[in-house]
Amino acid sequence: MSMRVWLLGAAMLVSSGLQAGAADLYGGAGGLKDGGYAPAGEGFRRAWYLRVDGGYSWAGKPKITETQVCGICTTTYDLTDTSMSSGWTMGGGVGLHVTNRIRADLTYDHQFGNSVSGWLGSGDLQGQRHFDVKSDVFLANVYYDFNFGGRFTPYIGAGIGFARNKTSSGTVDDCGCVVGDIASGSSTSFAAAGMAGVAITLRSGETVVGGGMKDAPVVVETGRKLALDIGYRYLYLGDVSTGAVTRAGATFSDDPTVHNMDDHQLRVGLRYDLQ
Repeated sequence: MSMRVWLLGAAMLVSSGLQAGAADLYGGAGGLKDGGYAPAGEGFRRAWYLRVDGGYSWAGKPKITETQVCGICTTTYDLTDTSMSSGWTMGGGVGLHVTNRIRADLTYDHQFGNSVSGWLGSGDLQGQRHFDVKSDVFLANVYYDFNFGGRFTPYIGAGIGFARNKTSSGTVDDCGCVVGDIASGSSTSFAAAGMAGVAITLRSGETVVGGGMKDAPVVVETGRKLALDIGYRYLYLGDVSTGAVTRAGATFSDDPTVHNMDDHQLRVGLRYDLQ
């Protein structure tokens, strides 16, 4: 499946989830339109939640290009033997259980520095390029929960947003010697994510209503109070360019660019419902 088709699918899932939530809020059973904070489904009341997450990511093999200028001519080279190291991610967010199946949240994640390298075997300054990339990622996400109220709740989700990608200063090495320098750079890119996982209830959020000395109390499940979230996320981060490649103050090429960066992430987090 092409990247364009996948991103379109993610956007459609987010849009449909938000439309379902809006319909429930203003037109569905127990919505605000009916005048009151009533359940949107049996044994359900809307609840905001906070989340905190950490994880480990495996980057896909990057495509890196570099454009060198010689007089009035420009030549763009594809670097070979490219690689991007694995790394850590950490973040958090705030969300809402919109219905007993749909929830949505806004999240921020910081991708710690991943080492990037690639070999340029042609041009005026040959050698191995080395620099680091880190990202700040902001996403709006929508999820579908398959077993609301259960101890184990599988889910799928998608998110769209943007990433602020930054590269560190770096070096150009040839035969073990530093022969050039790479300036730092940054860019803002479209970002998208696809998620799947399971939430494990650690502490149930139950509310006791009604009842008395003669009547048995009625227990209404208002959503999990505290849950452990374990899941997989595919994250698309877009492009980022470094600064110019120089040697002894002379510029040899314009910004090397890493194209279509993506990560495969294993994530663990906690979600806490605010009742």
